[in-house]
Amino acid sequence: MAAGLAHISLIGNVGKAPETRQFDSGSSSTTFTLAVAGRKKDAESTWYSIRVFGKLAEIVQQYVVKGMKVFVSGDLEMRTYVDKNGNNRISYDVTADHINFLTPKGDSRPVSAEEDLPF
Repeated sequence: MAAGLAHISLIGNVGKAPETRQFDSGSSSTTFTLAVAGRKKDAESTWYSIRVFGKLAEIVQQYVVKGMKVFVSGDLEMRTYVDKNGNNRISYDVTADHINFLTPKGDSRPVSAEEDLPF
């Protein structure tokens, strides 16, 4: 059940290496998880599932690695569900349209599906 949709910008660390799925149409999507630290030192991180499509999916698969710090901008969908133990949970899913690589190495300007990479 969808709880809402909004545009969001996040800075966090990649928690799980990207996984790519190919579709019969020839297009692809890549997903990875992102941990965003709370504002207070003792606050827990919030986890987001990030998904990208097309050319940006290929870029993410090639260059994003676990532990890397990235900026992500895209549409947020918050979903509620019941887990296998019967507990109510919330899932934060982002369909990203821009990603900046913030871990020092190369160019960290925004990357989108519409532009060519500088490297």
